[in-house]
Amino acid sequence: MESRGFVVQTAKDIAYYYVLDTALLQWIIILIIGLYKTYIRPHLEYAIQAWSPYLQKDIECLESVQRAATRFVSGFKKLYEERLRKVGLTTLEVMRQRGDLIECYKILTGKENIDHTNFPSFR
Repeated sequence: MESRGFVVQTAKDIAYYYVLDTALLQWIIILIIGLYKTYIRPHLEYAIQAWSPYLQKDIECLESVQRAATRFVSGFKKLYEERLRKVGLTTLEVMRQRGDLIECYKILTGKENIDHTNFPSFR
């Protein structure tokens, strides 16, 4: 049996090939997701609290970048949410909501240099 340029002859060779192929796939997934988290996602999240997109077309445009990155990882041709779960990411919408909550917490606890008395009361 011939596979990817070399000949597999015994069951032991097939087992070694499977282990090598699986390990290589996992390494590639870790590499691609690491590169995405390091170089691409910060650009998508930059100043997101200031210009938080509210139009559906803007949200879909941002999410399409992450969809492409997760689709690029071979072996994950399933639903977008399932791909995100498998590689340990969340949607950009969830990240925006998390960032908004963190910013509200900072304002209300005085960690930001903003006078929170000018904001409406939630009581």
